[in-house]
Amino acid sequence: MDSESTLRRRTIGGVGSGCFVVFGLLFSGFCSIPLYLLLTGGDVTVNGRPGRPGDAWLPALLVAGGLAITGFRSRRIVDLDERAIETTTGWLFWTTTKREAIGDWRSVEIRPPERRGSGKNRYTAIPVMLNGSHGAHEIDAPRHEHDARRLAEWLARGANLPLRDASAGDVVERAPDRLDEPLVARIRAEDLQAPEPERNRLRREDLMHGVRIRVPPSSALLLSPLMLLPLLIPLLFWWFLWRPGLARSADGSTASTLFLYAPLLMVVLPLVGMIVSALRGGTFGYRIDVDASGLRALRKDIPATELEELRVVSSGRFGGRCLRATSDRADLRLGAGLRDDELAWLRATILRALKG
Repeated sequence: MDSESTLRRRTIGGVGSGCFVVFGLLFSGFCSIPLYLLLTGGDVTVNGRPGRPGDAWLPALLVAGGLAITGFRSRRIVDLDERAIETTTGWLFWTTTKREAIGDWRSVEIRPPERRGSGKNRYTAIPVMLNGSHGAHEIDAPRHEHDARRLAEWLARGANLPLRDASAGDVVERAPDRLDEPLVARIRAEDLQAPEPERNRLRREDLMHGVRIRVPPSSALLLSPLMLLPLLIPLLFWWFLWRPGLARSADGSTASTLFLYAPLLMVVLPLVGMIVSALRGGTFGYRIDVDASGLRALRKDIPATELEELRVVSSGRFGGRCLRATSDRADLRLGAGLRDDELAWLRATILRALKG
């Protein structure tokens, strides 16, 4: 496949190649050793006795499972030149290919994130849809917004289709020739006009080439008593049920002490995770530096030539709102917990600094 066709074709999924084949072959090869020894009368012990050919059923099942993993095929190919979506599934040479019949391609859409899976396997997915005259088809559902945006822009640009982005709530539609147009080229006069709100919690500092905005701690603290309440359950279990009996029988050794305090990890580990999440999300306050070159906040940098959107959206945390700055490589959510008038002033202040 030459470079041009590679740019015009993309394989989604790709199960049945790469690490799956390697893992399946290694697993089958490892399990085939005891299978061979049992069938040929080799020196193998099964449940304390010499192995017999009749015991070969278990390694035979494992070898078959490894071959099933090796030969399984599942992939989706998007061909921009043929305007076709082909899904291939099956095992080894016995595969079937289905071409999706959605009619004429009309638009690409990034839908709002949704929860998929069940139990411990639940995750957040951002569906990328291709809308046609006869329906819509999900191209892929990446777990990260950056991956969904890159896939959608590749499809919209290559097929010359408009892109409808609803991942942040409000739908923003862009023409295929304006997908990479920076926000600074689309700033309007009304975007720069937002009065400073009363009792403004944001603090603005003028720098030599831009501004610095200090964002206060969010009112939706992750470490609030409500968030800490579920941690009381393992703590009470340890104090009333686990600790009394073990404390009397503890001999003072290191192993005994570790075993006594092991359940506390059910409290410590979630607490550490909450603190890290709060720090990464800017819960404890941070600063935003903006000038004509770009925007910097929360250890991320978005150049002005790459910043594509700056919108007030739902923060997804306690039902509040925030300011979302997006590019192909970064996604920043700023000002969670601020009032709407504060967010509007923050957006206008950032846009004025970017415009210079």
